[in-house]
Amino acid sequence: FPGLPRWWWARTGETPLTVPAQTPEQERKYLEDITKSLEGEIESIKKRLEEIV
Repeated sequence: FPGLPRWWWARTGETPLTVPAQTPEQERKYLEDITKSLEGEIESIKKRLEEIV
């Protein structure tokens, strides 16, 4: 799955070749899940930065 950073695949243990999307609906949900996960990562990074500063 292009566009995602390498650390994402390392963290989830998935590879771009194992995207579990067969139908457009499944693909949409999968992308939504990834988006939510990445948003969560960003929020936790922001919190860590605030603690450091």
